[in-house]
Amino acid sequence: MTVTIDVDPDDEAITRLRNGYKPAPGESVIEQVPLGDGEYWVPRRFDLISTGSSTTPGWRMAVVVRHGIPLCQRITIESSEQEVRSVDLRALRVEEMLELATRYVAVPVERDASGRVRARPLALADVRAGVTLPAVRAARRRARSRITPSILSEVADVYRQHDGRSPTRAVQQHFGLVSERTARFWVKRSRDAGFLGKSLPGKGGEQQP
Repeated sequence: MTVTIDVDPDDEAITRLRNGYKPAPGESVIEQVPLGDGEYWVPRRFDLISTGSSTTPGWRMAVVVRHGIPLCQRITIESSEQEVRSVDLRALRVEEMLELATRYVAVPVERDASGRVRARPLALADVRAGVTLPAVRAARRRARSRITPSILSEVADVYRQHDGRSPTRAVQQHFGLVSERTARFWVKRSRDAGFLGKSLPGKGGEQQP
């Protein structure tokens, strides 16, 4: 089994390259965003890919970073040798794989006198030793324990955009939440905070003032 990381390039940068733009030495075509408190930056979107083996299926995990938090947005699993079984699904350690992938793509940054963010070199040996792991785990703890007002506001926006079309599931998919039950809790928190109106009796949705 081989595990690799695939990073999505910045769409705007790709367009510029196709139009003849030549990047400066060291310039990245990957859209980078802060991880957690901003000590490290990571690609906004990347995939973790396992090729599988003759006895285990392969899988692909899509990761998106929102509000500084890396979230598993989607997992696909397939096997060319045998059927995918329940035991294969139970073997997927989502949080562990997410941490593994993020620690390898995290880049330490510093700001120069003008305020521009610049990446600092980081040896692969340091990555393997786990120097980026505390920052990754700190960011992931925010996903489990801290739902900020800005997130609750975004929950309301996503819910309204999909009102009448499985809005709770849309919230789950948008934020990469593990279950629809968690998404319902986030929607409730958004209502309690006043970002989303009260639900219609027995129907969900949102009461209009």
